[in-house]
Amino acid sequence: MWREHDAGASMTIIPRIDPEVGKGGKRMKVSNHANKRSQQRGIPKDYIDLILEYGTPVRRQGDTLEYRLHKKDRDRLVKHLKQLINSIDKCTNKAVLVDSDMKEIVTVYNLM
Repeated sequence: MWREHDAGASMTIIPRIDPEVGKGGKRMKVSNHANKRSQQRGIPKDYIDLILEYGTPVRRQGDTLEYRLHKKDRDRLVKHLKQLINSIDKCTNKAVLVDSDMKEIVTVYNLM
């Protein structure tokens, strides 16, 4: 499956969540309480990004979800990243030629 890509956009290996954006790109405000607790507990925003992106949601009381990053989640992510690194190595010295509108792949080839 080919994914669409803006010609001017840069590639990001691990998706990063803006502090104001939650899972799936929905806007998410960070409460003052959460900011204070993350500082007190030594949980930086980068960790929160990773937990929200790769963790398992668990329904909690009220209308809330708790995202947890279990060992199995970590292991699955590490396996995926190792496969990605292996694929990146195999893509070295290869090229894809596309039309200027980024609507069609014209050809693929090995670089010299």
